[in-house]
Formats: sequence, C-alpha cells, structure tokens
Amino acid sequence: MDQQQPPQQPQQPQQNPYQPDQPSQNPFPQQQSPMHNSPQTDGFAIASMVLGIIAVLCCYFGAIPGLIAVIFGHLSLSKIKKSPLPIGGKGMAIAGLVTGYVGIAVTIFAVIAFAIAVNSTDGAFSVFREEFEREMKKQQELQQQQLNESDDPFSDEN
Repeated sequence: MDQQQPPQQPQQPQQNPYQPDQPSQNPFPQQQSPMHNSPQTDGFAIASMVLGIIAVLCCYFGAIPGLIAVIFGHLSLSKIKKSPLPIGGKGMAIAGLVTGYVGIAVTIFAVIAFAIAVNSTDGAFSVFREEFEREMKKQQELQQQQLNESDDPFSDEN
C-alpha cells in the first residue's frame, strides 16, 4: 500500500503575533505639521480680540478699547475677505467684534446706571448728596456771616 503523503511545504519561521507582518506599514496616516500649511494670522484680528477682551473687563472705560476693537475687527474681516492668499484670524476678528460691541454696551449701561443712581432721590447716593448739600449750606452761611461782620462799620477792630 502506497500511502501518499502530502507534499511538504517548507517551514516558515514562526512570526511573533505582536509584530505586524510588514514592519514599515504604519496603520495611521502620516500627518504634516500645521506650521507649514497654516496661513498667517492677521495682526488686526489679534489686536481686535485683545482690545475686545479689555473692553469687556474695563467697565467704565471699555468704550475706548471697544471702539478700537470694532474698527480693527471690521478692517481684519475686510482684509481676510479681499486677500487672494489665505489669511487666518477670521475667528479672532469676529471675537474682537463681539467683545468690542459688548464692551461698548456694558460701558453705556454702567454710565446710565451710575447717572440714575446719583440723580435718584431714593437712590443709594441720596444720603451722601443730602449730607453734601447740608455742608454746602453751612459753608455758605459761614461765608455770609463773615462778610456781614467785615462790612459792619461799628466793629471793635481799633
């Protein structure tokens, strides 16, 4: 009886299951550094955002940096839109516009609230205003009294 044996295949060295079949194959695609492909950020956009943040934080004086932030934000958006080359910073310019307008609004609100509080008769400052008015009347009475005494021809100054 002839038993046929299957043809023997050459034995391959046993591979480590933890190593990939091809060591040069990377399962993740190679990513390029963002520094090489990213467009340059517009300086007006950065300035607009920084001034807008300052405008929000400076309650009474926020209108000045807020106004500059709004101007720089509009200039930056216009420059980004018209440029044939890609320019970054659109988000910063929009953030500068929003925070600039908010800073202006907060300043206007604060000035109005302060004016109402000072001028109201039942406001928090009415006690101080009344005290100030009393002191002013006393000062005026003293001045008037001193003028009357100096105008008196029968005074004992001799």
